Amino acid sequence: MLLVENTAIELKDGRRGLIVDVRDNGESIQYDVEMGDGEIVTVFAEEVNRPV
Repeated sequence: MLLVENTAIELKDGRRGLIVDVRDNGESIQYDVEMGDGEIVTVFAEEVNRPV
């Protein structure tokens, strides 16, 4: 599942955030996600549970 910027997501650990950047390096897709507290975290596509 390829998501795009400005998509609200829920991670498998239950945290929610907003995708601010998408990187596809050919082998895996990474998302930079802004969490509710303003922290930016980088996650792999496998860590995304679902869009919300």
